[in-house]
Amino acid sequence: MTLLNPLALAFAALVPLIVVLYLLKLRRQPASVSTLMFWQRVTADHRRRALFQRLRQILSLLLQLLIFGLLLFALARPELASFRGAEAGLSTVVVLDARARMQARTADGGTRFAQARRVAESYLNRASPRQPVALLAAESAPRVVVGLTGEERALLAGLEDIHPADAGGRIEDAVRLAADLLAARPGGKRVIVVTDHAPDLPKPKEGSAVQIETHLIPAANEGPRENVGITSLTARPLPNSPETDEVLVEIENFGARRQAGNVELSFEGQLLDVKPFDLAPGERRADVYPALVSRARIANPRGWLTAHLDLPADEKAADAYAPDDDAYAVVPPPRPLRVLLGTKGNWFLESLLKADDRVRFDQLEPGVFQSAQAAGFDAVILDDFVPDGWTADALPKGNYLFLGKGPFAEETPALEHPPITDVDAGSSLLYLVSLREVTILRARAWSLPNDPDSAAWRWAAPVRSLDRPLVLTGERKGQRLVALAFGASDSDLPLRVAFPLLIHNALQFVDNRDEAADVTGRSVRAGETTTLAPGETLWTRPQMAYQPLPAGGIPDAERTVGPGVFQPVRNGYYLRRSADGTDAWLAVNTGDRTMSALNAPGAAAAASSEPAPAPTAARLAGWWEAARVWPPWVYLALMAFALCALEWWGFHRRRTE
Repeated sequence: MTLLNPLALAFAALVPLIVVLYLLKLRRQPASVSTLMFWQRVTADHRRRALFQRLRQILSLLLQLLIFGLLLFALARPELASFRGAEAGLSTVVVLDARARMQARTADGGTRFAQARRVAESYLNRASPRQPVALLAAESAPRVVVGLTGEERALLAGLEDIHPADAGGRIEDAVRLAADLLAARPGGKRVIVVTDHAPDLPKPKEGSAVQIETHLIPAANEGPRENVGITSLTARPLPNSPETDEVLVEIENFGARRQAGNVELSFEGQLLDVKPFDLAPGERRADVYPALVSRARIANPRGWLTAHLDLPADEKAADAYAPDDDAYAVVPPPRPLRVLLGTKGNWFLESLLKADDRVRFDQLEPGVFQSAQAAGFDAVILDDFVPDGWTADALPKGNYLFLGKGPFAEETPALEHPPITDVDAGSSLLYLVSLREVTILRARAWSLPNDPDSAAWRWAAPVRSLDRPLVLTGERKGQRLVALAFGASDSDLPLRVAFPLLIHNALQFVDNRDEAADVTGRSVRAGETTTLAPGETLWTRPQMAYQPLPAGGIPDAERTVGPGVFQPVRNGYYLRRSADGTDAWLAVNTGDRTMSALNAPGAAAAASSEPAPAPTAARLAGWWEAARVWPPWVYLALMAFALCALEWWGFHRRRTE
């Protein structure tokens, strides 16, 4: 036996004081009475029971001394070899699982993390200078909360600062870090892993003295837990219409019984769509929602896209894991398209560009057009003219839409009343475009290059008249072009619905910017790091409810400023404000199926391969395993309290004095 606080035995000097108090005789007060007849009988009984009275006093004295002895040894903090952590010089690292799945509710209404924290606290209470303890949190990345120390107060304070995050991660990484911390320590070394299911622990290194123990919390053996959750929420612009987006929502039933409810899709805080679901156990389902409405006419758009699982009241009460009932995505407003229009005057084109909320265009006469100006715009439209010296193999940097004339060799005569004979319906240029009733008066007689890879261009003719292209597309690294072999006055196309659709699709084709990549960069998993540009400010508190931003801006205590990185561990929307004051939002989700799979096999993995003991022996072994987690002084204090209660009962029952 080892005493962690032997100085407490100095209080044994108080034992004589307790004995002296019992040896003191009571000083009786004289009193006058009318007769001694009745008192003589009482004094006679007292003499006959004097021996028993003395025994009662001795029993009371022994109880008091025993209570004092138990409290004295409890203060001395004894340690026994049969209790965990009693070895002298033992260094312990407690790894507490703080990943998202630890937020799961247990059958008693608490959480798995609350149970795990109580278990971890029982180990931290054993810290002493001879038996240092460290505390690690297994989050998206392992984190050392408190290093090896014998200060119990510091360890408990660090434990209070650990809260389950919304991030996933591998607990095995935390175990490896814990083993590395103990590698150079003398004496006994052990790692205590407190989690809800047995991890895939690494094999100890050859010659390593580090012992790894897994302490499964009671929730690991409470039986299957019900959970249905959203595993993925993504939105991407349509290839032919970046102003609109398709939404993919994936849900899965991780429970043991059938689940039914609704998926609610909201955009900018307003309900957008609702779809019912009915999933068997283990079933997964992905739904594609119709195109999202345009964001161009929404005032101060944030691009918030939220999916929520609406479950019946009884199913919601049984759903043990709430973080995956909501998912977040950001669909930013489309970026303006800067267009340079070179024309002598084309009312159809000018009206079309003015009606498009996304287009910002400047107009120039052909006589003042300069080649260097093309590089400053996302697209350049040249209406019925081509600057001198321009050829397909030597186009200046930029993306172009040619109408009526193009930088190609022409044959004479021009095509008169060319019929449209071939249309590539799969071309993005012809999305929703019908040319069936279009009449063309005349068109340029262009020829496709003999070499399809001429000057690194990839050519295509989605619209033909026999072997002549009427619409030509070209693409090479960093550059695109579309050319119509006829102008606005050479056909009745400007009078038909196909004209604005064709011009719109052509502008989207020549626009080289990747809208989808911009959307993808607005969402990350909880626990992943995101880079902040110099001067960029990020609001570190996630937002979930659609409400106005604080009038005073981002609070100083809740912001971080770049350059640097930020690691969000809570789901929701994070505001990013660039150095020039432009706001953008970052969506964070757990996005980890292993966190939602509460019933994943793992608890059984910790079971021994030996034959199962008899029920009674197994129950006793379980009680002993649970009891030896607490240090002996706890039981000594409990025994002292029980004896105090017994002495109080005996005194009031006149069994002791």
